[in-house]
Parts: sequence; structure tokens; C-alpha cells
Amino acid sequence: MGGRGQGARPAGPAGHQPAADPACLRGDRDPDDHVASDVRVGEPDSAPRGALEPRVRRALALAAAAAVVAAGALSGCGERKERLGPSKTQQLQLLLDFFPNADHAGIYAAQAKGRFRQVGLDVKIRAPSDPAAPIRQVAAGRADIAISYEPEVLRARDHGLKVVAVGALVQRPLTSLIALPASKIRRPADLRGKKVGTAGIDYQHAFLQAILQRAGVNPASVKEQNVGFNLVPALLTKKVDAILGGFLNYEAIDLRQRKKNPVVIPVDKAGVPTYDELVFVTSEQAAR
Repeated sequence: MGGRGQGARPAGPAGHQPAADPACLRGDRDPDDHVASDVRVGEPDSAPRGALEPRVRRALALAAAAAVVAAGALSGCGERKERLGPSKTQQLQLLLDFFPNADHAGIYAAQAKGRFRQVGLDVKIRAPSDPAAPIRQVAAGRADIAISYEPEVLRARDHGLKVVAVGALVQRPLTSLIALPASKIRRPADLRGKKVGTAGIDYQHAFLQAILQRAGVNPASVKEQNVGFNLVPALLTKKVDAILGGFLNYEAIDLRQRKKNPVVIPVDKAGVPTYDELVFVTSEQAAR
């Protein structure tokens, strides 16, 4: 997301990693809430029966998209397309948007249960070393599929990168404006005179401008600071008054588990149109 959501994210001041939302684990969340955090990564067999299935189905959508990419890779320069199946395993590189977390639970569950191999795919999952790497790696042919953000895909295409989204992993915004009680920020209008930390992604700047405009706040009165991956640490150490770029199912949960009682305002509730937070991206050539 340089930016949030991509690369090896630090664990925070005490090495703390937040767990998935208990409501996600129980499966009692609103069925229209399409957040990919229904299971805890690394515990696929401990979840209630059936809890994995929505995530596995979503991961199988990745497998279907990956199969399309693999089929394209097998049919270059006039060669006959070959059908993938159990007898022919195709290796694919999947580049995550970030280090493994609840958003990727279905992918890891599908891999652990052999779902990818069932459709002839040997999926290698890795996290990017550079925050801006995933889309560039895909565009350059150094990764078959990457997870990225719908606004980032649009910006990449606007800058001439030949990439396309082939499916959605998270079908609603997770990006949120997050503040602690001491900042006295309860709503976007309270950002006047405050310092807002972002992960340095261009579209996050656009999001902030849209939020300020809707709230009637002069952008000149708000200082925007790029804190990279260190969103939560920047907030906890009071380097910034609020952060924009944290996810409601990651940073917000992290802060709640720390008993910080954060104020969390999803961007689509503050003036930003709704969008798919995380999408599967590949090159135009591979998608043909």
C-alpha cells in the first residue's frame, strides 16, 4: 500500500501481532460484510466446521484466475494451449500485498488443504521486499499474480503499466482513518490543525483530500506525513494525531487489543466512494 499493505510489515513496538476479529472467527458477522478475515491464519483445522469454506471458495477464485494465467504462460508464440490438470502441475508466483495476515487466510487454507494442486497449480506465495513492488513485478513478468489495491491498479494503468485486476479478494474498503482518544478526533472535521500519517501511497493522499473536502476542512490546515509501514507505532508514539491507511481488520484490531480504544472511520463512511480493497492483479499479456 512506497505503501501500506505491501512488504514485510513491522510487528509494532512490542512485536505484537493482532489476531483476527473474534466475530470473523465465529462467522456471526453480517453476511454482506465481505472482509476476508474469517479464519485465523495457521489454524485452519481449529475453526468451526464450514467456517473455512467462504474463504476457500474465494481462494479457489484465485486458482481459477491463476489457471487462466498459467494457460497463457503455456501457450506462447503460437504454441498449442495445454489444458491444466492434476497430471500437469504449473508453478505460479503469487506476490502478497503485505506480510501474511487475516486477509490472506483463505489463500493459505487452500494451499494447506491442497486445493491449488487439485487444479494443477503449484502456487508459491511470497511477500514483497519493496512496498511498491507487487504491481511493478507483475507488469515486468517477475510474478504471475499479485494482490494489490483497486485504486493502485487504476493509478498503475494511468501511468502506463499493462496490468489488470482479475478478481477481488476483499470486496469493500478496509482503509480507515484511525485516531486515539487523546487526539480529540471524533470525526473528519476534527482533523483541522492535526497531523495525519499515511503509508505514502499516492491514492491515500487523494483519499485524505476527499475526506477533508467533504468535512469542510481546509487541506492547508492539515499536515500529511509519510510514516511508511509504521502506522501504529507513529500513532502510539504521538508522531501523528491520526493515521490514514490502516485497515479496520488489522490496525484497528491491534489497537483494540492494546486497550487503546481507537476511533475508526472507514474511508467509505467519510467521503470516499466504495471500492474493492484487495484485488488479484496480473499482466495484460498473461490475462489474454
